[in-house]
Amino acid sequence: MPTKPTIAWTSPTASPNESRKLTWNMYWGQRAEKWRIHVNGQPGADITSFDSTGPLTQAGAQAGSFTHVFQANTQLEVELCNGNNCVKSDAVNIALQRSAGAPPSPSTPVPLPSPSQPAANPAYPCAGTVPGKVETVTAACLAKLEEIQFGGEKLVPGKLGHIPLAANGKPAKEAYGYFVEWSQYGRKFNVSHINAAQYSKVLFSFLRLMPDGSLKITDEWATLQASNGMSASADGKANLFDYTQPEKDRGIMLALTYLKARHPHLKTSFSVGGWTLSGQFSSVMANPQTRAAFVRNVLNFANQYGFDGVDIDWEYPVVGGNTDAAMAGVNYVEVNRGSPSDAINFVLMLKELREAVNAEAMVNPRTKTGKKEISTAVGLNPKTIDALDFSQFIPFIDTVNLMSYDFNGGWSSVASHNAPLYNNQGSAAVAKGGDQLHSEFNNYDAVLNILWNASGRKGMRKSASVTQAQREAVLSSPVAQQVLPKLILGLAYYGRSWSTSEAMPQSTAYTPWFKGGAATGGSFENGVWDTADVIYVRDNKQGLMTARGRQVSAAVTSARFMGEAWDQFACANLAWINVGGSTQLVSYNDEDSLQHMARFVTDQGMAGTMVWEMDGDTHGEGSYRLSRAVMHGFAKQPNNIDGKPLKTCVKGGRE
Repeated sequence: MPTKPTIAWTSPTASPNESRKLTWNMYWGQRAEKWRIHVNGQPGADITSFDSTGPLTQAGAQAGSFTHVFQANTQLEVELCNGNNCVKSDAVNIALQRSAGAPPSPSTPVPLPSPSQPAANPAYPCAGTVPGKVETVTAACLAKLEEIQFGGEKLVPGKLGHIPLAANGKPAKEAYGYFVEWSQYGRKFNVSHINAAQYSKVLFSFLRLMPDGSLKITDEWATLQASNGMSASADGKANLFDYTQPEKDRGIMLALTYLKARHPHLKTSFSVGGWTLSGQFSSVMANPQTRAAFVRNVLNFANQYGFDGVDIDWEYPVVGGNTDAAMAGVNYVEVNRGSPSDAINFVLMLKELREAVNAEAMVNPRTKTGKKEISTAVGLNPKTIDALDFSQFIPFIDTVNLMSYDFNGGWSSVASHNAPLYNNQGSAAVAKGGDQLHSEFNNYDAVLNILWNASGRKGMRKSASVTQAQREAVLSSPVAQQVLPKLILGLAYYGRSWSTSEAMPQSTAYTPWFKGGAATGGSFENGVWDTADVIYVRDNKQGLMTARGRQVSAAVTSARFMGEAWDQFACANLAWINVGGSTQLVSYNDEDSLQHMARFVTDQGMAGTMVWEMDGDTHGEGSYRLSRAVMHGFAKQPNNIDGKPLKTCVKGGRE
């Protein structure tokens, strides 16, 4: 028998005679032979065709779509069948919008309770909470959230290890964390596991941009229905959120509402795009009508679900990004080849979005400006930076999230640091098959490139005629004073790996380039390790990898640490790990490295840090070593989180 299907999110209102395409998904189970639509309780004809797209990574997943013309208040259900064994979706109720004074439609059915507004139940104090509406979280619900420590301990002003606060009570430094829809699956990381006292903003990722400028939730089940760690079975917590009760969970959106209610310093934002979902940006932003629709839909989605901002993750304007039409294990994949017109359309989109945000009358008490915040994520390849003119769009955004990682990875046979803070000695890469451009593949040089770009000088590249001292002069310029306070440094909570036969260096001053081949192991995919897993192997605590049922690769759980080489000039680590009898070189950033990066942000006057992605921290046993290290960096602590002196980090050691 099939399992219950889910009708994808759609607007709860419709105009008279509006024709709308709707979709449904079944995420796992026995595949159905046929399906039908029920309109106001009346079944339609059987349908035996299914969509070829949808969340097809799980065994038995199916998807379908249908079009309905709304002429009255309507209740819709989808029913899947194998023979006479059938199962229905939850009902979706859509109200017909009528002009003022118009009588109700005579065919209006009796309204049913909305699943997002369950009836109050004294036994379940959070039952009346509406997703996105913090004001609907009652005092009794807050007391229960406190009892189960939803989102970890509450922020204590001035406490080491918590985000610092300014005099106005808002975070003095930004600490963003990307929370991804898929983290609740194999990684077993839910909203309730976020250590909110160490973050200023949670970025929910990713929404899909559609060709007409509308936005679509990528995983409706995870976002609007799943348990998300709030049911009785999750962590043995009280059954306040029992999945079978009237306050049936409504996924990430409801969970983020609880998180914000208990942690009043915390903001939320949603991210549109990403590597696999940036294929529509170029065409949508080139058309004034679809660009305007996008702006409207951003505000509508933010207001419906209580978000404090939006993050534009267009990867990448002009130069393009993903060129694969399909990827194993990925539900939706879009090709983005880029266009020269992207540069100006990127600016127009941000300008119009800023104008719309500023026109809103509402005041947001969580943001510094009282308005919704706009951020954009940018890649740090020198060519990607200079495809845009930073001076043109910086005025319209609150922060630029620097994707300061993936400088090296398994796509190359040259193995080196994934996310170095300082010069990675790119000249030495040539001997291993790389190129001189790698000399600017580090966070510090990327910041310099952005500042020179914003100054109108894109050609200030390292060369025989341009010294590093000349490049660094931009740090004292008026442009730097305007731009640095908007830059957010990205921190990788993951590492990149290669198979290698090269020996581990015995010094902290070594040439960080090695020959490497494709890695056959990783936490959840080949060539990629969650930083938590490297730490667990390093500390001989492999048993913590599977805490809460986390489904990490079996090869990783039996891995053995051979040693690591701290690079004092890049301020990053290269670890040698035995995986199934073969040697892997894993580039990662340990606790000391992240602490140095947070200190760098503070010293340079940058806005703060962001994490890709939050579930890579040591959350299984609740130690959160990585985000604690970031907080120590903000506080400029001389010792690391274990009370030992920080490893030496030397800027300019390879210039």
